[in-house]
Amino acid sequence: MAEFAGHPRLQVLDLSSNDVDDTWIDALAELPNLRRLDLSATQVGQAHLKGLDRLMSLEELDLSFTKTTDSALPALENLTQLQILDLRGCSWSEEILQSLGSKLPSCKILFAAP
Repeated sequence: MAEFAGHPRLQVLDLSSNDVDDTWIDALAELPNLRRLDLSATQVGQAHLKGLDRLMSLEELDLSFTKTTDSALPALENLTQLQILDLRGCSWSEEILQSLGSKLPSCKILFAAP
């Protein structure tokens, strides 16, 4: 995804309903100023999220209706600037959501089980 390389100032990116895979996520990690990222309704799963922990400026992340589950917790818990995390339609346990909420106290987590 060389298209991202020339846009390090990019702050908002909507990739919803696209064919997002590991190469996209690796490229996203090169966007240090990204504040809002929408990956809703993509095939993103926990394996894809490993590079997101480098997006330290991220304030809003939409993972609704993706394949993310509890095992994605390590990729998200270090995103301390997050204010909104949308996990609607994902398979997360109540216990993990509470843990995530305690690690990201300033973040509003939107969740409704599928």
